[in-house]
Amino acid sequence: MATAQGTLRFAERVIAAAGLPRASFRTTLASTGRLCLSSLGVGTYMGSTDAATQKQVEDALERSVRGGVNVLDSAVNYRDQLGERAIGSVLRRLIGSGDLSRDEIFVSSKVGYCPGDATAGISYKDMMKRLVSEGVISAQDSVDGRHCTEPKFMRRCLDMSLRNLGVETIDLLCVVILSFVCLPPCRRIVMAT
Repeated sequence: MATAQGTLRFAERVIAAAGLPRASFRTTLASTGRLCLSSLGVGTYMGSTDAATQKQVEDALERSVRGGVNVLDSAVNYRDQLGERAIGSVLRRLIGSGDLSRDEIFVSSKVGYCPGDATAGISYKDMMKRLVSEGVISAQDSVDGRHCTEPKFMRRCLDMSLRNLGVETIDLLCVVILSFVCLPPCRRIVMAT
């Protein structure tokens, strides 16, 4: 997980190597201390699921990290899990080469949408059917056929994310709740505001 010492080490290294201004990083209070995070982050949301796009995403991620970005964002459903897998591939490569330590990078992800699996050729609809047949959720647990906030579903998505990213800990996990399709009590709150 990202630590105060690791993120500061990253910032000092890239500031010295790339001549970045100190203002390129912000410090934020976290349970692990004051994290030193790049002002810009990089995400993996858009793009095709083909091999050429995957390589472009990985190249962009690696260039971003080498250029001073230590905030990486994805979600289990981004590009049917390939967004997280791109981050995982880059982290393994950079950590394996000794150019990076896990504690230098802040990784965020999201759960709440059912992902497909581009590598296995499974659509999100088929994944949802699989989760229903395995008893992880019932068909009624999904609000719109893709969005679900049942704890067992979110746990399964978190486990997928950890595998995809190749990490033991995700620094920030967000739950995606769609206000226009959320459960009735939530809908009443949204409509009242």
